[in-house]
Amino acid sequence: MFNNEVRCIVYGQQYVGKTSFILKYLNLPTEHQNVPCKESFVKTELLDNQIICLSIKKISKEEDLTNEELLKSDICILSFAVNDPISFAYIINGKSLISRHKPNMPLIILATKSDLRSSTLTNTSCIDISRVHTFVSEIGAYGYFETSIFLKDESSLLFRQAIKIIKLVDSYNESMKPQTISPLQKFFSSVKNIWDKANYMIKQQTVIINQNNNVENYDNKVDAEKYKLEDLNKETKYNECKELLSNSSITDLSYIDITENSGEKETFV
Repeated sequence: MFNNEVRCIVYGQQYVGKTSFILKYLNLPTEHQNVPCKESFVKTELLDNQIICLSIKKISKEEDLTNEELLKSDICILSFAVNDPISFAYIINGKSLISRHKPNMPLIILATKSDLRSSTLTNTSCIDISRVHTFVSEIGAYGYFETSIFLKDESSLLFRQAIKIIKLVDSYNESMKPQTISPLQKFFSSVKNIWDKANYMIKQQTVIINQNNNVENYDNKVDAEKYKLEDLNKETKYNECKELLSNSSITDLSYIDITENSGEKETFV
């Protein structure tokens, strides 16, 4: 995991301005002539509320770009001068060396002496920037920067970006590692699975019982409505019969013809 320490290699041919760029980043006086200086530098950076210890190793010779040196480094900055095609070919060859020893090494391309692109004082041809962009794309570099010690650019941006790249790469690699599960975690996972299955079965059984109860209640309700309707029909028929009998009762004298018995003699006592 990311342990707040980043080890960076700055690789490139001599005289391209590696040392001057590093000294500018460290806010130290720069020499405009090639003078020997120590090969390693250290600086702390505050990034995302974390204190990062950045170790910078300057390498110029191919024989120093060893397997051991690469394996203990986190990121490599390949540096060339915009006015020197040989230095550009030098980092192309350096990329091949890195690929043999550490294929997944994150890379950043740095072009120094960028002030010469717009200089009218010297008749200097510079490497076409489209050619550099093609190389950056082909090798899958994480970024491309141009800088000059004579320009007021933010040299710390490159190294801060390098730290962010390492954090992202480390986070990705950590997420891709297989997760180790302890025996205790396996036990609790098994218990949880059994518990979940039991709860699911109980819920299913409860749903079935509720469905059966609903069907039974519905049937009872239908039967009750049926009986109620039958009683209502019986009562209606009874009332109709009662009304019919009431209308045809013998007590209604208007329907009796008294002349039919006029020939008979009756004696009233």
